[in-house]
Amino acid sequence: MTHASIPASSQSGVETNDQVTALTARVRGGASWFYWIAALSIVNSIVVHMNGEWGFALGMGVTQVFDAIAIAIGEASGGSAGTVATVVAIAFDLVAASVMALFGFLASREKAWAFVIGAVFYALDGVIFVIAGDLVGIGFHAFALFFVISGFLALRQLRALRG
Repeated sequence: MTHASIPASSQSGVETNDQVTALTARVRGGASWFYWIAALSIVNSIVVHMNGEWGFALGMGVTQVFDAIAIAIGEASGGSAGTVATVVAIAFDLVAASVMALFGFLASREKAWAFVIGAVFYALDGVIFVIAGDLVGIGFHAFALFFVISGFLALRQLRALRG
């Protein structure tokens, strides 16, 4: 990249600044996927517990398992056991989503380990969709992981550039 109005001696500094800006945007973009995963997982859980018929494929499989167990308990036993199971499932859903959001927060603060551990957790979560044979869920997990890993790789490049 060259800038006509900038002397050649200082163009490398501009290029470095442009690279830092672009890499920082990729880091933030990769980290933001954790927020989307967390938020859509909660939306999915709310929809399920309100007897909805739709959901987002991008959410976590583990929250869907919690919700399915609660619904099965509610249908099998009814009454207060079903209510307790629903409350427990929602609490577990909130914990899982909060952990994913925390990875997003820390990854956006350029903590490489948050990218790695968050990506590993989400990949393991994807195994639920593999077991279920849910190709859409597998595809969306792979899609999200691509961008999370892209954010991690951008962070590595950013650190190398900064020295």
